[in-house]
Amino acid sequence: MTQKSNIYFARKPVISLARKLVIRLRGISTLGADRYFAFELGYDRSTGWGTQSNQYNGNIAATNWKTAGDEDVIRKQEFSYDKVNRLLTGTYSQNQASTLDFTTRSLSYDANGNILTMTHLAWKPDASFVLDSLLYTYATNTNRLQNVYDRCNDTTSLLGDFKTAAQHTQAKTSATIDYTYDANGNMIKDLNKGIATTAGGTGITYNHLN
Repeated sequence: MTQKSNIYFARKPVISLARKLVIRLRGISTLGADRYFAFELGYDRSTGWGTQSNQYNGNIAATNWKTAGDEDVIRKQEFSYDKVNRLLTGTYSQNQASTLDFTTRSLSYDANGNILTMTHLAWKPDASFVLDSLLYTYATNTNRLQNVYDRCNDTTSLLGDFKTAAQHTQAKTSATIDYTYDANGNMIKDLNKGIATTAGGTGITYNHLN
C-alpha cells in the first residue's frame, strides 16, 4: 500500500478518496472537525478491526468504515467469493453490540454467470429484517432477464422494489414476464416499471443504430 498526502491507494485498482473528507481507519481515534468519513479496504492484509479471509487475487476481502457522529463505531463488510471470483456473501459486523445487520447472502449463479438468487438484510426501528429475497429468471437458453421476483416484497413500500405493474393480468410469480426484447436484444418493455403502453404495447423504440 502506498501513501500520497492523506489519500491512500491499495494495489492501485482502487478508489482514491478526498483528503479533507477521508482518513484511513488504522490508528485514528477521532475523525476531526473537517473529516466526516473514514474508509479502509482490505485485500491480502487484514483491516484495522475484525477478521476476514484475505484475498490474494485482487478481490476485496473486506471494507471498514466509520462516520462522524458515531465515530466510536467501526462497521465492517466482509466478502466471500466462489472459485471463479463471483461474489457469494457480504457479511456485516461492527465493533459494538447492535441489532443492525446489512448482510447480503445467498448469491447464486447459472452456468452463464447470470445471477439467480440474492438475499439482502436491512434495518427498521428495533430490528434488522430481510428486505430483498430476489429470484432472477431468464428466457430459455439466453442471458436475457425475464423477471426479478422478490419473495419478501413489502406491498406497502414506496421504494422501487420489484412489484407487479398495472399492465400485468396475473399475480406476479417467477413465471411473470417483466422484460421483453426485440430481435436485436434491445429491451422494449419493462412491466416492472410500467414502461409499456396502457394496452400493453411496446414502451421503448429504437432507431436503426439501436
